Amino acid sequence: MKTTIEENAMRMLSPVHPGRFLRFEVILAHDLTVTEAVKILRVSRLTFRVF
Repeated sequence: MKTTIEENAMRMLSPVHPGRFLRFEVILAHDLTVTEAVKILRVSRLTFRVF
């Protein structure tokens, strides 16, 4: 017997990579360069590798 939570749970079959999300939803959406984005987020370019 399954619980209600198990029946209603949705599986993510193909989750979006965080770098892809950042590229399209942050950088491109706000017309930023990677350099501008890392300065705003206060991270290094190495940390902010966008795939």
